[in-house]
Amino acid sequence: MSNSFLPFSHLHKTDKKQYNKLYYQLTKEKQLEDYHKRRQNPEWVNQKIEYDRQYKKGHPELREYNHIYQQNHKLEMSMQSREYNLKRKNRVLIHYGNGECACIQCGESRIACLSIDHINGGGNKHRKAIGEDSRFYAWLENNNYPEGYQTLCMNCQWIKKFEKGELGNYAIPTNY
Repeated sequence: MSNSFLPFSHLHKTDKKQYNKLYYQLTKEKQLEDYHKRRQNPEWVNQKIEYDRQYKKGHPELREYNHIYQQNHKLEMSMQSREYNLKRKNRVLIHYGNGECACIQCGESRIACLSIDHINGGGNKHRKAIGEDSRFYAWLENNNYPEGYQTLCMNCQWIKKFEKGELGNYAIPTNY
């Protein structure tokens, strides 16, 4: 008896499902690694965007289906988005917190208190150009964590702003 397999087309429908599931489990990590490598190539990204655009043009029923799906699953999609964005924020804070999800000045570790600080200032202009909140964390991640940022709690951010005179329109108390 030989060790060769029957061609995929000869498998029964349930066998194909099991085969696909097993194949996915065995190759999942490699597929993800390949996908992330491809995403780094701007040419591939542009080709993917154009392919998706053309596919959607050729299948107008998808727009209606997606609209109905989104209407019926608003809460679920919102929760998934929040969870994903919180995980992304956590990854970014850990990276810029020297391996810990904590303020590099005082050690505060409550994620609600932590944010990313532009070391050399200019954060307001940068955030206006990129977008607030999750878009900013996505930008940092998609640009391979550029230098010039650090994890600080909001108290340490305000202290830094005060000490460097970056308060802008906020009044600086005279009794300090």
